[in-house]
Amino acid sequence: MPLSTLIIGGESGTGKGLTARILHYGGSRAQHPMIEVNCAALPRELLESELFGHEPGAFTGATSRYRGLLEQAEGGTLLMDEIGEMPLDLQTKLLKVIEDHKVRRLGSEKEFSVDVQIIAASNLDLDQMVREGRFRSDLYHRLSVFKVDLPPLRDAIEGLDELVPLFIAEYNAKAGLTLKRCPLMFG
Repeated sequence: MPLSTLIIGGESGTGKGLTARILHYGGSRAQHPMIEVNCAALPRELLESELFGHEPGAFTGATSRYRGLLEQAEGGTLLMDEIGEMPLDLQTKLLKVIEDHKVRRLGSEKEFSVDVQIIAASNLDLDQMVREGRFRSDLYHRLSVFKVDLPPLRDAIEGLDELVPLFIAEYNAKAGLTLKRCPLMFG
């Protein structure tokens, strides 16, 4: 399977993670792992090791081999949430993985092939970041082969009539209840 990429954009709370899971579990990679990483939650050095892995002795405290998330997601999907927070030098390394379909663990001399779908999500305006030089344009173009922009719920009020009954049914199933309508709804 070829390496594939896409970007999901939208404000916080619009369902970017849920959309990524729907795309993964509804697609041809569903039988393989879905790995998620929040690029904003990890310091630069840890993010690099988490993504690419490392060999023993690669840095102080690296006592054993670690398979990075790109390797762990083999055949499946890697969701890179908040990718706009990724440092530029790591963006360069990620671009190389996307272009070559190969990863090199920190401290290793060897590269190995990976087959992974990369879904990048961001609540930041990546187009604007590219224009400002805060996000690599070449990485952006590689990732945005497909692009999904999720609108905030306030812009989709008409869809609530269809969504609320689904949420109630899901809540009933999880809680073992039989609510017919949301207690906060009037009418």
